[in-house]
Amino acid sequence: MVLTDELNWDKLLDLAEEIRSAKLKNTAGRPPHLRALIGALLLKATRDLTFREAEDLIRYYAPARYLCGLTETEWSPDHNTLHDLEVLLGEEGVRLINE
Repeated sequence: MVLTDELNWDKLLDLAEEIRSAKLKNTAGRPPHLRALIGALLLKATRDLTFREAEDLIRYYAPARYLCGLTETEWSPDHNTLHDLEVLLGEEGVRLINE
């Protein structure tokens, strides 16, 4: 929970959106829940989790939901969504976000 309050979320979200925009051919469809997905990637990296373990923690563990900004909703990302974002960001994008 301390990590959540220490992070510069605006910078992280801008970085993720910049990488995402550069790689997408069009922006059709609903916008992603970037705040939740970036929080999930950080959780996965800091605890060395698999995508399914991260999905489970985010769904049922209050501090993980807080990190992802999901305390006021029932929604949570599934393992496929987390994987898709990591693939979209690429190795370099994930490294930049984790820094």
